[in-house]
Amino acid sequence: MDKFGEMVKALSEELAAMDALRGELTSLRKAPYPGVYRAQGSVLHDFYTACERIFLRIAKDIDGDVPQGEHWHIELIKRMASERGDIRPEVISEDLARALRPYLGFRHVFRNIYGYELHPDRLRPLIERFDETFDGFQEEIQRFMVFLKQVLDEL
Repeated sequence: MDKFGEMVKALSEELAAMDALRGELTSLRKAPYPGVYRAQGSVLHDFYTACERIFLRIAKDIDGDVPQGEHWHIELIKRMASERGDIRPEVISEDLARALRPYLGFRHVFRNIYGYELHPDRLRPLIERFDETFDGFQEEIQRFMVFLKQVLDEL
């Protein structure tokens, strides 16, 4: 299997794994226990980490390199929202890139504070937009996978 076939398989596996996050967050929305904010934060963290894992794979295996420097995480999102000449189309839309940036920011916060410091006001907007962002991500990655499959068919 060539790199495009492997990429389609890997992206499909990531998307399937991400589906569990939606179910977990749905359950946590209804759970009124003290550690719920920490648990919700963990799901939001995992969601963006899964998105970034997909982006990194595309950057490395298709683009040929990964952004470097202090702001590489932001540059990676920007790159995914841009076509790369004759290599590939955009992976995600500008709208989705904008929707993902707060999740990137939250992940940084989540990694650098104690769980008990999470405040519901910080989580609420991300949780409220989660389903829309999640669905958009799934749809746009699946659209990109169609491109990969077309390339495979042409080989």
